[in-house]
Parts: sequence; structure tokens; C-alpha cells
Amino acid sequence: MNRILTKLNSWVSLVKMEITGFEEPFYHFELDDYVSIIVVNEMDEIAFVKQFRPTLNMFTLELPGGIIEKGDSPLRAASRELLEETGLNLGDVIGVLEPRYIDSVRLTNKNYTFVVKSSGMSNSEPDLSIELQWVSKHQLPEFLKSGQLSLESHAGVIAQALLFEYI
Repeated sequence: MNRILTKLNSWVSLVKMEITGFEEPFYHFELDDYVSIIVVNEMDEIAFVKQFRPTLNMFTLELPGGIIEKGDSPLRAASRELLEETGLNLGDVIGVLEPRYIDSVRLTNKNYTFVVKSSGMSNSEPDLSIELQWVSKHQLPEFLKSGQLSLESHAGVIAQALLFEYI
């Protein structure tokens, strides 16, 4: 097997794998792991963020989250990303979902998900290009069914959190 790595930027590399017996090479991306946060407030609402995604050329609705930077624990990354995207402080952890791969064919990274209570707004300003939206826990099944949630991985962790009764 021949493996050729091309670093595209600080957080993604393209890997070409030539494997004996296969005519075509295999390609995948090596990415940093990331974290998603399911935030529940005192009214049993879940925090979502609306933001523009250039890759899709559209606004998406997804859970707060982001890349786990080198040297950060997943929980530290969750706290940082939640603050940056929403201005919310990370509250008590209600549940931790098992980390899972996002796409076993094309990507090497895992998603770590924490279910937390909201501990209110911080004094820092969130990213102004991201809009915080709250959805009632009781609306989640219809919210998932309608496809309003943009990422399949986020729909999956919301379904797990409901199944395991974290929310």
C-alpha cells in the first residue's frame, strides 16, 4: 500500500491510498475531531445555531460546535465553541454520547457530543454572524422529521439524546 498525504491547511489533509489489487486509488480526508453541544435551558428548549456555510452556499441550522484544537480536551473545546458561537456558558453536563465517526468512507474524524444545561449568557460577545435559535424539546421529533436540522450527524446525536433520555 502506498499512502500519499497532501496537507491542504492547518486542519485538513487529503490522503491518496494506492492499494495492491485495486485499479483506482482511494481518497479520504484527515480532519481534526470535533465536538457538538446539545444545550438544554430551563424551559426544556434546545439551542441551535443558524449560520452561512460556504460549502453548501446556504444557511444551515445545526448544533453549536466546532473543531477540537490541538491540546484541548473535548469538554474544553465544547466550552470554548459554545461561548464563541452563542455567548452561552457551559453548564452542568447531563450526558456524554459515545464519540462516533462522521463518514467512514471519506473522513477520519470523530464527533464528541455533550448534553449540558445552560448556565446563562456570558459577558463576552458571540460570533455576530451566527444566530442562536431555541427549539422546544417537544418539537424535536417534528423538527427532525421535517429535515430542518441540516447535518445528519446532529440529527443522530439529537435522536440518541432523546433515546437515552438526556433531554
